[in-house]
Amino acid sequence: MKLPHVLTKLNLTILKVFLIISIHVMKKIFGGIRRRLKLDALNISLKLTLGSGGVIRPISALRLKASNIKYTFIIFSLVSLTAHAAGDLESAAMGRISESVIYDGAYFSISYPNGDVPSNIGVCTDVIIRSYRKLGIDLQKRLHEDLKENFSSYPSKRIWGLSKPDTNIDHRRVPNLRAFFSRQGSELPISSSGTDYKVGELVTWVLPGNLPHIGIVTSKKSIDGQRPLIVHNIGQGPVLEDMLFDFQITGRYRYAE
Repeated sequence: MKLPHVLTKLNLTILKVFLIISIHVMKKIFGGIRRRLKLDALNISLKLTLGSGGVIRPISALRLKASNIKYTFIIFSLVSLTAHAAGDLESAAMGRISESVIYDGAYFSISYPNGDVPSNIGVCTDVIIRSYRKLGIDLQKRLHEDLKENFSSYPSKRIWGLSKPDTNIDHRRVPNLRAFFSRQGSELPISSSGTDYKVGELVTWVLPGNLPHIGIVTSKKSIDGQRPLIVHNIGQGPVLEDMLFDFQITGRYRYAE
């Protein structure tokens, strides 16, 4: 099949850009998996020559190191699953905004695992906890298990003067969630561009009075299309708002299975 010379070069450029971006995303999201599998760096070589009349003659379309071939489809499948999980988290978060919740950060004794405060009350962290629980992920249990083995890596002693874990409250504190997501998930660079923030990401802020806050990024956009809307609870119950840059951002994370 013959194609215009310019169109052929454009298609090749797009393909190369796509591959570069895909590798970058895989390295960021699956750094831990890459370490466990001890993958070599992907060695990609695209060599296309243009014959007379713009006919494409593939010499070597895609060359991968032999040690990576068996992992290629696994990694691309995991990328797809991660995107799916982000959409599921968004759906769970969007479901929270229809709930009537009174903002109340009082200390409660709750069960463990899968413990929760009364459903009609909650704070910003409860939006995160309850959204993940819809996906079968118990942040109370997961954070506690990591904290008890790595207590000094969490701010429990520095901020609250604790000497041991507390399953009633640890997971409901933003600084602890930040430590957990950075340790067990992916800590992403803070950006001043709203289009950099993707669905399912978790963002933390500092509010006036040095109060920590957290919310979930959605696929919904601001009126001007420049910022994603956030599901969060800042005092009026779970809401969907254009507030990404209303306060100083302190962290950006992704956490998925």
